[in-house]
Amino acid sequence: SVLMKCLWLALLARRVGFALTAASGKDGPAIALSRGGVELGDIVLSTGPERSPLGSIARLAVEDAAVDLAAQRLQAAKLSIADLRTAIHRQPDGQLREIVLASVPDPVTPLPLSHAVAQWSAALGEFALSGLDASVADTSTTPALEYGVKGGSLTLKGIDTASTAPLHLDAVLPVVQGGEVRLQGTANADGSAADIGLRLSNVALMPLAPLVAVDTTLKLESGTLSADASIVLRSPPGTDISLQVAGAAGVDELLLLEAASGARFLSW
Repeated sequence: SVLMKCLWLALLARRVGFALTAASGKDGPAIALSRGGVELGDIVLSTGPERSPLGSIARLAVEDAAVDLAAQRLQAAKLSIADLRTAIHRQPDGQLREIVLASVPDPVTPLPLSHAVAQWSAALGEFALSGLDASVADTSTTPALEYGVKGGSLTLKGIDTASTAPLHLDAVLPVVQGGEVRLQGTANADGSAADIGLRLSNVALMPLAPLVAVDTTLKLESGTLSADASIVLRSPPGTDISLQVAGAAGVDELLLLEAASGARFLSW
């Protein structure tokens, strides 16, 4: 497959279980899978056995999954991912390694309308990600601009593509360099609306020092950013996107020096 041309996936299955029922009716056979469950461990994603991994997952589990062919519906009570580790690097030429490796080189021929796949719906009671360790680095600057998350978590509840009810989101991202980012709110599964609260608590500004040095003669020595914001997104089908952001932000413990002399330029 195209995916296997790009990625090398190694995993160890720990548990698989399901119940299968089949019956025939006037509309043809009705096949349903219920009480499905699978647990995978030690998942490693890379471009080959000799390459450095793009990421790893210690445990992935699906609970109480069901597939109903007659109703054209997929659903599961919970999808859990534990200890996801990944790193995203922007190269000096501006390319992201992960995006380049995952690009699809082969053209995809669309199916004729007569063979179009019927519309399916999907529902997931809860998506729970815990133990997120991730880093984002831009190596086009010297030193590299880098932020990391250690022990982050993300929970989504009430995901259903057949429902207009919004899903609920809660994310906590402790920043390795200092501080915390938190997201809470609701969003529609089709992306037509979102109401999100964003809180930054004492997020370190020092990783941004390379950006300050690029266009100024100053050196960022310290600083933290805190903010509370309310984000309202509306994107109904066939209309323009509406984005409203309201809130407050502040910078503490800021210290800017003159790079050449080391003299204090600005502080508070």
